[in-house]
Amino acid sequence: MATAGASIEDVDYYALLELAPGATEQQIRTAYRKKSLKVHPDRNRDDPTAAALFHDLTIASQVLLDPIKRASFDKLRLARQARAQRFSSLDSKRKAMAEDLERREQDFKKQKGQEGEKKRERQLELMRLQEEARRMKESRLKERDGRADRERDEEVERKKERSRKEARKDDREENVVALGLMDTTLTLKWPKELRPKIKRVQDVIALIKTVVEPDEDGIDVVLSADKIPKGRCSVKFRTISAAVRLMQKSGGDKMREWRGLEVGWAAVRPPVGVEDVGGNSAATKKQESEAPGFGKGLGGIGDGAFGSRTTSTIKREAPSFASFASSFPSVAPPNNNDETDILARLRQKERERLMEQMRVDDKADEAGA
Repeated sequence: MATAGASIEDVDYYALLELAPGATEQQIRTAYRKKSLKVHPDRNRDDPTAAALFHDLTIASQVLLDPIKRASFDKLRLARQARAQRFSSLDSKRKAMAEDLERREQDFKKQKGQEGEKKRERQLELMRLQEEARRMKESRLKERDGRADRERDEEVERKKERSRKEARKDDREENVVALGLMDTTLTLKWPKELRPKIKRVQDVIALIKTVVEPDEDGIDVVLSADKIPKGRCSVKFRTISAAVRLMQKSGGDKMREWRGLEVGWAAVRPPVGVEDVGGNSAATKKQESEAPGFGKGLGGIGDGAFGSRTTSTIKREAPSFASFASSFPSVAPPNNNDETDILARLRQKERERLMEQMRVDDKADEAGA
């Protein structure tokens, strides 16, 4: 009986179906149906050869029911029978040689089949590696494209951020509060008989150091140095906060070192946005009364002495809640004498001035309409 996987040269399909070589088509169909029902794998689950035998029966019926395949098989079967007859007529020595030759042919066919199978496996492995390489390449390309997209998006965001910063910078440069040269300058007066030791610029600085700063960084320049022996001078500070601190200290300090010292704004009144933070009231009133001749009183110090009014612009910082302090009278303003608090009040005053100007312009437009 044939086994599964046997080639067409090794199987007698007539014997497999138990038919004579001249069997009709109907006989072939009937024989196949009977034999296949007996060996069907579903009915013979415990028989390991049932599936192979059923497969051979199927091939036998297909070959014998096809006229062309059946003719080829008949020729092959006759040639096989003729070879068997010739082999039987040989002596024992020739039979051994023929058997050896046939065995070698079978081994060669088997080897060729194994080589073909290995070749197919190599081809499949090569195809698998090529497909894997293709997927890896696509993955790298996608990753690179994604990275390029991310870098492009990040560059766009950086450009947007730079644009926003430049816009904010332009806004700050357009909205600045100008401080005049005299806005950070204070006048100091003292009875020379009470302070005979104050004769030089260093003496004035030493006196101010005890209140404004632990060093001289807050003082820009001492003006009218030739008037110091007469009991008066003007001091320009680098920051308005330093001037404000000196005004506050001199107005509320009762130390003996400050007794009789009069401190006031060189411009008579505080800068816009800075409340009257104290100072010696008598000095302030006296300055206001002497305002028309103020340039002479300072020894030529004033707007005319400095040429055109030189200004240093303090850029506005980002809006903070401190800038709205004056809008709510019920809330006491913070007792903060640093630069930020002063600038906030300056910004508030500037904002109020702009709003008032806008209201005036609106009224003018309505009147014109």
